[in-house]
Amino acid sequence: MLQPLMTKRISLVALLAGLVVLVVFLASCVEQKNTAGTTPASVKDTGGSLYDAEVSELTSRECGKCHIRIYYLLKTAGAKHRIQCRRCHEKFHDYRPGLTEYKDVVPRCSQCHDKPHGEELVDCLGCHSQPHTPLIIPASEKLALACDKCHPLWDREMKTFETFHTEFYCTACHHSQHGYKPTCFECHMGHTEEMGMDDCLTCHPPHKAFEIFYPDDTPREVCKLCHPLAYNWLTTSNSKHSTFACTKCHPQKHRTIIECIKCHQPHDESIIANQPVCGHCHGIAHNLVIK
Repeated sequence: MLQPLMTKRISLVALLAGLVVLVVFLASCVEQKNTAGTTPASVKDTGGSLYDAEVSELTSRECGKCHIRIYYLLKTAGAKHRIQCRRCHEKFHDYRPGLTEYKDVVPRCSQCHDKPHGEELVDCLGCHSQPHTPLIIPASEKLALACDKCHPLWDREMKTFETFHTEFYCTACHHSQHGYKPTCFECHMGHTEEMGMDDCLTCHPPHKAFEIFYPDDTPREVCKLCHPLAYNWLTTSNSKHSTFACTKCHPQKHRTIIECIKCHQPHDESIIANQPVCGHCHGIAHNLVIK
């Protein structure tokens, strides 16, 4: 009799426990239904200010948070393009791979610029390859072929006063980028070890290098590199000429030679008339002799 009684008691306890679990579950469902769609207090804009502010246009600084490299280029070398990004990019994030062409969504230079280099040069990106650094123009074939349009004087000098330089593109010397000025020593040795770039340009205009003009105080050692024989004759001569600077007889312009009678008149007119060339008797001015 005891065993059946215990079994009934256990079954009753289990039934009551199940009822308790069911009640708790139903209560939980009711609570979830009542709170569905509500925002937790920790994120809810209880003050009502989160979306009250007017939305303003993006600033360049905000654009730079994603476009860091472009922001840096504009900051360091943007020149007159250091303006609000929205000035050029009236629309943005319009590019869709496969659906749009990139060239159709980037701003046009003509939005602000007319034709600053004339009708012949209208391919802006051919030279200004990075519009965010417009004055950093890499040396290129297109740039080399367009130099004469912006620099007609230097182009005319190169073609009029022909030298070995005439055979080269401008980018042979002005390599790396537009505006780069090489030193002569990239290709040439100096006349003396002490020479600097300023000394080269004192005599040689770079675009007509053989049109050589020089000051009166030019040391004769400068002439030695190209005229070693004349220099050696002059400096080893026992005549008064041995102390002269080359510019005394060859003033101002290269290859100028003054006549001897500008300084000398040792003979009477009859001798000069019969021997009009002084060198027939005296050799050359760098190495005077008397025959």
